[in-house]
Amino acid sequence: MNSLYFLRARIKHEIDKEKQAAKVKSMPMNTMAPNEQEIIRLGLDMKHMKTNSEIMEEGLVPDPIQ
Repeated sequence: MNSLYFLRARIKHEIDKEKQAAKVKSMPMNTMAPNEQEIIRLGLDMKHMKTNSEIMEEGLVPDPIQ
């Protein structure tokens, strides 16, 4: 009886592990940039943004840390 309980628990654990792996596999890797072209575009956008120190030199307040 005890071995059947152990076997059932082991099978349930393996099934849960497979479900979790499938769930992780189906999740998008990056929701901000879903493809390479978007990554390149975002990189170019960031290249032209001012740094916090440049913004403060202009007398402005930079965005707070999120």
